[in-house]
Amino acid sequence: MNQIFEHIEQQRKIKLDDFQKEAIDYILQGFDLLVSAPTGSGKTLIAEVRIQDILEKGGRVWYASPIKALSNDKYREFKRLFGQENVGIMTGDRKENTKAPIIVGTTEIFRNIIIEEGLVREPDVDFIVLDEAHWISDKERGVVWEETIIFAPKKAQLLLLSATFPNIEEIALWISK
Repeated sequence: MNQIFEHIEQQRKIKLDDFQKEAIDYILQGFDLLVSAPTGSGKTLIAEVRIQDILEKGGRVWYASPIKALSNDKYREFKRLFGQENVGIMTGDRKENTKAPIIVGTTEIFRNIIIEEGLVREPDVDFIVLDEAHWISDKERGVVWEETIIFAPKKAQLLLLSATFPNIEEIALWISK
């Protein structure tokens, strides 16, 4: 694992924090993971490492965020990191390269793909990232995150990222069931 960390640090010209090393170790072993750390602390890097790993293995990824603006930002960033041909976007008003191995989109769109007209479908996805996952606690939109987690394909690995999980232990326990 140290070689992987050294490679990431050299490639990105950064020094990984201990929480990043621990999370990367778990995520590369295939564990579902919930990461809560301050804004700007490098949570997304954990997702990017696993996305690269999944991409190299020929798998598919869905990166979900609560708002279109964040999805658009991640789309641009991921095209730069993983190549334009490997990244698509699906939001309420934008659909591009939807057959790409990495799809960035809103959580609502992904939930709608899973639950289409009351039928639960299992889309071909190996790794699901739910960014800003503290929205699960939102009174109006939290159900979207809950349904996404409940009905996510069983084979798919989950990574939940947030800067502000008020009830992280409770959510972790619920997800583990």
